[in-house]
Formats: sequence, structure tokens, C-alpha cells
Amino acid sequence: MAKNTILDYNRCMQKGEWYKTFGSDSIQSYYNILSVEDNERVTVAEYSYNAMFRRIISRKNKTIPFKDWTEDIVHNNIHPVPKEKVPFRFTF
Repeated sequence: MAKNTILDYNRCMQKGEWYKTFGSDSIQSYYNILSVEDNERVTVAEYSYNAMFRRIISRKNKTIPFKDWTEDIVHNNIHPVPKEKVPFRFTF
């Protein structure tokens, strides 16, 4: 099985995709990709979501170095989530 490279992740990441961090059951972090800029940075909207109360606690835009973002994916700190699985996507 071929190992994914950082360039493979760059080719597959697109504006509008959703990611989620592993963590607490009550407070969950979701990321929506706003832009990917030539292997330099990824701009995301970060949402903190309270699953118990089904509410967004906070939303902020973050610009993350591309290398850090892809390392989080490779190390399984964040993972892609289908749009249908984002619990608050239709509540705006």
C-alpha cells in the first residue's frame, strides 16, 4: 500500500471540506476549509460545538501553516468529515 505524502493531501484538500478533531464528547472542534494557498497556509473557520446542548459555542477564522495542518492529518489529530455528518451545518 502506498504511503500518502503531503503533496497528496494538498491535491485532495478543497475549499468547503470539513474536518474534526478527536477529543471530548461534549465539546467538539470542527474546521471548514476556507482556502488553501500553495503549500504555504490553510485558512479555516474553526467551530467549537457543544454536543450536549447542540449549540455552537464559538467560531473564528484561523490561518494555519500548511505543514502543521497536513502533519495533523498524517498524525490523525484531525480527520475529514462528510458534510452530512456535521451536526450544525444546516442550523445557520
